[in-house]
Amino acid sequence: VKVYDVGSQQRVAFVERPRTEAAAVAAAGGPAAAGARPSLQWAPGGTELVIGWSSCVKVCKVRSGGPGPGAAGGAAGVGGGGSPGNALTRASVDVVATLGCDGTLCGVAHMLAPSPTPHADAGARQLVMLVCPGPEAVEGGVQARAHTQQRPELRLVDMSNEELASDALSVRGFDAYYPPDYRLVCAPAREDAYDALSSGEALYYVVSPKDIVLACARDADDHVMWLLSKGRFEEALAECGIAGWAAAGDSQTRRLKASTLDEVGAAYLGHLLAQHEYERAAAMCPALLRGSTEAWERWVFHFAHLRQLPALAPHIPTTAPQLRPTCYEVVLNGLLAADAGKGAHETLLECVRAWPASLYSAPDVTAVAEARLSTLEAEVRAAGGGIDFTDGAASEGAALRPLREAMAELYVIAGAHERALGAFLDAGDGARAVGFVRRRRLWGAARARCAALLKHGGAAAAAILAEHTSEVSTSAVVAAVDAAIARARASDASSTDGEVAQLRGALNKYLDALFERDPTAGAEVHGRQVELYAEFAPDRLMRFLRASPYYPLEDALAVCQRYNLHSEAVYVLGRMGSAEQALQLVLGELRDVPRAVEFCADQADDDLWDELVARALEDPELAGELLEHVGAHLNPLRVLRHLPEGVPIPHLRDRLARIVSDFRTQSSLREGCNAILKADCAQAADARLASGRRALRVPVVLDSSVLASNDPMNTPVPRRGKRGIQGSGRCCLCLEPIIGTGGEAGRKGFVAFYCGHTYHTSCLEMAERDENVGAGAGAGEEGAGAQVPWR
Repeated sequence: VKVYDVGSQQRVAFVERPRTEAAAVAAAGGPAAAGARPSLQWAPGGTELVIGWSSCVKVCKVRSGGPGPGAAGGAAGVGGGGSPGNALTRASVDVVATLGCDGTLCGVAHMLAPSPTPHADAGARQLVMLVCPGPEAVEGGVQARAHTQQRPELRLVDMSNEELASDALSVRGFDAYYPPDYRLVCAPAREDAYDALSSGEALYYVVSPKDIVLACARDADDHVMWLLSKGRFEEALAECGIAGWAAAGDSQTRRLKASTLDEVGAAYLGHLLAQHEYERAAAMCPALLRGSTEAWERWVFHFAHLRQLPALAPHIPTTAPQLRPTCYEVVLNGLLAADAGKGAHETLLECVRAWPASLYSAPDVTAVAEARLSTLEAEVRAAGGGIDFTDGAASEGAALRPLREAMAELYVIAGAHERALGAFLDAGDGARAVGFVRRRRLWGAARARCAALLKHGGAAAAAILAEHTSEVSTSAVVAAVDAAIARARASDASSTDGEVAQLRGALNKYLDALFERDPTAGAEVHGRQVELYAEFAPDRLMRFLRASPYYPLEDALAVCQRYNLHSEAVYVLGRMGSAEQALQLVLGELRDVPRAVEFCADQADDDLWDELVARALEDPELAGELLEHVGAHLNPLRVLRHLPEGVPIPHLRDRLARIVSDFRTQSSLREGCNAILKADCAQAADARLASGRRALRVPVVLDSSVLASNDPMNTPVPRRGKRGIQGSGRCCLCLEPIIGTGGEAGRKGFVAFYCGHTYHTSCLEMAERDENVGAGAGAGEEGAGAQVPWR
């Protein structure tokens, strides 16, 4: 191959054919020599030339010697790669690589990158070869025509002659063709290409007598589609960078077409559904469908066809994208149509709570739900032997609870609050029912369903009904619970006893909450409340017995005896006046000496103490305990004197020692208290004496006029000043100033009392004489001399 520079009008290089191949071609001559012509291919920019012979490829590097006079123009490029000399003067060519070929080479070209930039050789480091495999001629590589031909191969190799990829081409009549019958032509990418097949990429044409094969470089989409064709779905997902797989990167994902991503998602979902992995397929939908409304709707209907909507429903989007209302209604109706107890109704409840009501027609869904609930209730009643489950009374009705809760949520959406409350109670959701009543103030509906509300609402329902007795009266609640108990006892259900006990326990919680708020409320049922306390809360009965005076004592005693509540029975006997019987119960049944001592102390009856001592001395063990506990309330000598002789008392010596020790301690405490009292009295006397020795302040009245004594507003009244009590400064009899600035008032003596009243001495003497005269003259006359004005 001779390289000619049109710019300098001279040959610049001569690339020699391999010697072995040259000798074989010369010897063959004829058509074989014509078929052994080399293939030439210029790299973009004209800086590299590839020359291919039948068994050898040489890569030549063209180096420019500098610009010449022909730089402004030039001829067209050679081999489709542009002219090598349009900007070169006195160029040189160096062979930089020589590659061998296993087979007969029919053509060679550079592997071009898409949309190459000018003078860029990004794809020049890889070569595309069209090779006919098979045995070679002995004389240097010309294919023997007597041999049956194989399919031509399109190979991709790098500059180290390592094969990167290889594809065998299905060409019609390939078994009759020979290497000279094939050509490989490269068409570089063009930005202004109008051919839809080019897509901005370099195209490779493999030309044969009957077929033209168009090839291009495989991109990420081709690779992903190839992975799908091989069933390697996880690798395809990794290439797409979706669904949480080990992605190839954002740049890789951006190069993929949207149609490729959609096809990958559809293929993988179809594969999972074919394997019956419905849960996994549903969980993958948000990542695989990529927010496509059409894709979501298509797969919703597909899952509905497979009856696998319970798996898909939690993953259906409500925004971005938002589907048509029909899709959401299809999902809800599909969940309603599922059998109870298989998780579909739980999913329905979650969807109704999570989805905005604007996504679907709530009235239509509610109507379907009502019909479905009626059907399932009929089936459950038939299976349970005619039992009514509308109040959630039987265990078989637990399977319908999610559906009833969903019905309640639908009623709330529709604004039917009373029906929603009934649905909450039918579902057994007492907490939601109580909160709903409080929030919506549904006291009328609560009055109608108060028995079910107490049964399922527990302490919260009891508290709210006890708090609003003006809206729901106590008598109405008790009557409703009694009616529910009567219905439960009238049924033939095996769970009647449990139902009755549950209702009675609920009534006890309500009455207890009512009693905590107001001990006088519900007084008409306090007798019944004693039995409820004894049955369900015996630890709270004593407090009730002490606080309430409204229960019949005889009935309360009978209840306490029936439930063996001895402490409570003792209290009731004490209130009935049967103290001796109560004491006998304490000592006989309870054998509780401290409780007996406390009971006698509460009764404050001396005869009862004698009874206690007498009964305790009948049992040596009780006598010993009495000695140990009676010291704080009774003189121990009273017990010791009555101890029978010769009867052994357990731990008598220790108990006597303790009695003596306690007596000494009490004596010491008494002496100490007496000493403290004496010291306090002495201190108070000293304070009184010091107070009596202090001066008493009597103010000076500058106005010496006499006040009108018959005017009650002018009566001198002592007042408390900053330094203690002080008088008004006037005599309480004559109302003249005690201390004046002159005149008669200033020369009179006076008497001042610590209470603040002051008197002239002469006024006191005159009043005393008048009192004596009045007492002697008119002792029988009413009122005469009986009043002293200054007292």
